[in-house]
Order: sequence, then structure tokens, then C-alpha cells
Amino acid sequence: MTESNLHWTGMAVVLAGLAAPPAWAINVEFDNVVYRGNVAPGTGGERFHGVTQAGFDGLDRVMFLGSLSTTFGLDPATDYGVWSQGSMGLKLDVREGDAAPGAPAGSVFADFVSPVRNDADHIAFQGYLTGPAIDASNATGLWAEGGSAAAFLSLVAQQGDLAPLPSTGPRFLTFLDGIQIDSSANVAVRARLSGPGVNSLNDVGIWTGDSAGLQYVAREGETAATFPFDVTYAELNGVGLNRAGQLAISTRLTGPGINSNNDEVLYTGTPGSLEVVARDSDAAPGLAPGVTLGRVLGGSVNNNGTALFQATLAGPGVSNANNNSFWTGTPDGIQLAVREGDAAPGTSDGQNFSDLSSVLFNDAGDIAFRARLTGPGVTADNDFGVWAKKNGTTQLIAREGQAAPGTPTGVVFASLSAEMAFSHQGDTAFTGTVTGPGVTPENDEGLWAVGPGGVLTLIVREGDQIDINDPERPEFFPTVSEVSLAGGQEFNNGKLLIVLNDGAGLVVSRFTGFGQEMPGDFDGSGQVEQADLDLILQNWGVDTDAQGIPAGWLNDLPVGLIEQTELDHVLQNWGATSAPDFRAAVVPEPFCLGWLGLAGCAALSRRR
Repeated sequence: MTESNLHWTGMAVVLAGLAAPPAWAINVEFDNVVYRGNVAPGTGGERFHGVTQAGFDGLDRVMFLGSLSTTFGLDPATDYGVWSQGSMGLKLDVREGDAAPGAPAGSVFADFVSPVRNDADHIAFQGYLTGPAIDASNATGLWAEGGSAAAFLSLVAQQGDLAPLPSTGPRFLTFLDGIQIDSSANVAVRARLSGPGVNSLNDVGIWTGDSAGLQYVAREGETAATFPFDVTYAELNGVGLNRAGQLAISTRLTGPGINSNNDEVLYTGTPGSLEVVARDSDAAPGLAPGVTLGRVLGGSVNNNGTALFQATLAGPGVSNANNNSFWTGTPDGIQLAVREGDAAPGTSDGQNFSDLSSVLFNDAGDIAFRARLTGPGVTADNDFGVWAKKNGTTQLIAREGQAAPGTPTGVVFASLSAEMAFSHQGDTAFTGTVTGPGVTPENDEGLWAVGPGGVLTLIVREGDQIDINDPERPEFFPTVSEVSLAGGQEFNNGKLLIVLNDGAGLVVSRFTGFGQEMPGDFDGSGQVEQADLDLILQNWGVDTDAQGIPAGWLNDLPVGLIEQTELDHVLQNWGATSAPDFRAAVVPEPFCLGWLGLAGCAALSRRR
């Protein structure tokens, strides 16, 4: 093993290059999920060729769309499928060529898009069909498991079906956003319509429900929630669904009193109970008198019902240098999260945010983001950084030009990519490139994350040889030639899904985190205490396999019933604290390496 070619064995390793390593070891562990050439479960011995659209469910289990190698004589009509992790390892959920439930006789799946899974082990996806009764008018559909109709895979809606609406006649033409699923196996769908009376002013709608039937939520041209009857939806631009079944809907309105200064609205809530979180022209709380939200640009809702949205600003003192912002809140009130033009913490006087991107959000309502800087001393070599904000405090995590942890002296960050992840527990990860002594195109890219004590830590770098813990290749240690974050994930409980390319194959590996998680510290506070006992008592007897993980339960995730096992964890560790982490970290100078948390990801597109 050389200094530039670290070999992770899955055991505790203190990474080289940390200027002030903590007293505790930093565990960097990988668990192989799939490697090109692995036997693909459920196929009779065929092998994986590639992986895309990989992500986590709420219990840190991995789901992905996989392709099978055509060198084994496979029919191209059956070379793709959806696999997920279960108690016995990987399992095949559905494959091209399988009969499509609920579709006309003889219909089979020909392709899949955006497979997702909830924390009760139910999958959902958009599928494409082929068969004797399939043509361009009915070739796509949405399928899901669970819900009120059946525990098995069932058709939710198919292209050409009559759309549930206040007036009958229109049919589903196109499903616009794939499908989303909550912990109760209800789905959210945004779709375009065709048929009698449908035109460009009323051709998009939103529905929720399961295979027992969809429920109408909103349609362009219909009365907008909370407004007079003659104010209608002009556009339904997007819909989000959290695990609790709450929606976030981005809209544009039209009607009496509505103009370009007040027509954009973000709603959250449930069908029939949507409420306005933010609207164009609303006062911007906490800013100078007269400053308002100029445009409300989309949004999302976390699992605790708090929304994150982007907004431009208007009013006194607002210019192109400070008119972009991000906010969090509920219908009861919003708070500024970050604004362009504000002073950038952890930097020199006069250095401000000039561009915000990759803004991520967690269940605690915290954010992480990437930003460009402007001001004295800012150059092309140090103008990007990554920050996180928790409990109102924003801290710098990394900046271009800063020494890159885990690398030799003199090696610094050259770029910080938009590929980021931010966990519910407050862990952030990002990919970036480095420059300096010994850096070549073969080792200039890596993945970093904040570990115990708020220490920014190198997880893996191009040129590293790693043990991916592949049971089919126990002595196989691939050399990494490419690193990226898998899409669709929630970076949760210190676990991170990574795509590693060794030049010959594609590895989807799960980074299992740093240090030891304290059993019984269910709320992730760092101490086993009354709040953890309260979580048990409030959720005693809940079946997490069927009902999902209760809100606020972040660490030491329960499997099955919440009962004596969880109580024992609290009683045996009462008053104990976990290894120091960012929550108690002292911020070093000149760059703050402590931080805060959320969930997010970069997306991988499927290429065939």
C-alpha cells in the first residue's frame, strides 16, 4: 500500500493528511451493492452489466434499475429490471418481459422509469408496455405495491384511462413526473390530459391515491384552493410528496385581481386541505421594510411538513446582486434560509454570496448549499464553496483553494461540484477535484464528507484501491477511476450511495459511515435521554415494516415492532453520549469544518 493508493479494508482507518486527527478512529467502510458481472438475483444466473437510477428508501435499503449483459445471449426485450435490498439481500422486483398487472391481456413490461420504494418496502414506478393490445395511446402506466387495494404490484393509472375529475371525459395522455410514493403506499401523480373540452388552459392535473383509485387534487382551469371561485389555476408546475402524504404544489394563478406580480403560489397540505405557504408580493419577513417576494419559484416539503422554496426579491435596496433567496416554512410563517449578497461565513470581510446552487433540505429544516463568492481576494481559484446552516447558524464546510483533507501537503480543492448530499442527521458529502503535487487526471477527483468532531474527511479518491466487500470476489480490490453520488437517494444515518468506476466495471457501493452510532440515541441528539424514551412510548407497538419509521426517529432505526428491544437500548445506555460530532465541534480557522445536515442528491440519467 502506498500513500497515494489507500486500501480500505472496511475496518477502522485514520485517513492520512488530516492536520489534526481526533483521538477516535474514523471508520470508512464500504458494502458492495452490485458490481458489473455479479450474478443478478431472480434471473437464473444471468449477470449485471450496468446500473442506473440507484437510491435509498427510508430504511437505507438500496433500489436500482439494472441492465443485464447481452454477452450471455439475453433477449434485449428482457435485459432491464428493478432490484432492491431486502432482509435476504438483493431481490428482483420486476423485469422487462414480465406480465404487466392490470394491463390488457398479453401486455408485458418493455421499460421502466424512476423506480422508487417507501420505508414499508413497497415499490412504485412508471412503466412502458408492449403487447397485442398496446399502441401509442396506452403504452405507459404507473404501478405501485401496497395501499388499500392490494399488497402486490397493481396498476394505478394507464395512459388512455379516464381521469378522475369533477367532470367526466378527459383521459390521461402523459404522466409528467414519474411517480412518488409515501409510507402508506399512496402515490402522487401529475399528468397531461386529452379529450372532450381539454385545451392548453386546462390540460394538466394532479392526483393522489393508490391502485384502488386516484383522488383529484387540482387541475388547470379549476378554482384555486383558498381563493375565490373565479381565481383558477393557470399552471400546475410541479408536485412533491413526503412520507407522511403531504403535498407541495407549485402553481401560477389567473383571475380577477391576479397579475404578474402576485400570480405564483406554493401550497402544502393534503387533498382538500391545501394551504398557501408563499405567494408573489408577500412581505419578506426579516428583511428591510417594503421588501417582498418577487417570484416564488417552486418548492418541496420535508417529512415534517416544512417547505423549502426559492424566491426572487423586490423592493427597497434590492438589486441583481441580492435578489435571489431561499426560504423555509409552513403556512404559519416562513424564514429566510440564505440570500445572495449576504456575507459568506468563514470567509474574509467583504466576501459575499453571489450565486446559490444545489440547495438541499432535511427533516430538521436545515439546509446545505453550494455558492459562488464575490468580493476582495476572490479569484477563479477560490470562488466556490460549500456551506450548511443549522439552527440559524451558517458554517463553511469547504472552499476552492483550501487544503483537501486526506491528500498530501500542498494539494488543494480545485473545484467543488454540484454533486452533494445532506443527511437528516446533519452529515454532508460532496464530490470535487484537487490540484497540487502528485495530482494527475487519474487521481484528481474524490468524495469528501464531514465525520466525527466536524472533521472534513476524504471517503474515496480516484486511484484508490478499495475493498468493496463483494462476497463473489472476496479478494478483489478494484482501483477507482471515477467517483459520483448515486441519484434519488436520501443520505441517511451516515450511509451514502456511491458509484465507483474502476475502468472495467461499475460498482454501486454503500458507504456505511463514521464511528459508532450510540444505541438508544433515536433522535440523533448525541445523548440517550428522555426524548428517546418518549419516542418509544409514543410509538410503542408501531410496525415499522408496515407503517414506516416514526417522525423524529433518526438513528438506531427499528425493524418490525417498536417494543422491548428499543426500550432495552435506552435503559442500557441511559445518559450515554456518542463520539463527539459536528454538533459540539469547535470551528477552526481560517476555514470552518464543523457543520449541519440534510437530504439531497445528484441524479444519474439512464443511457441505453
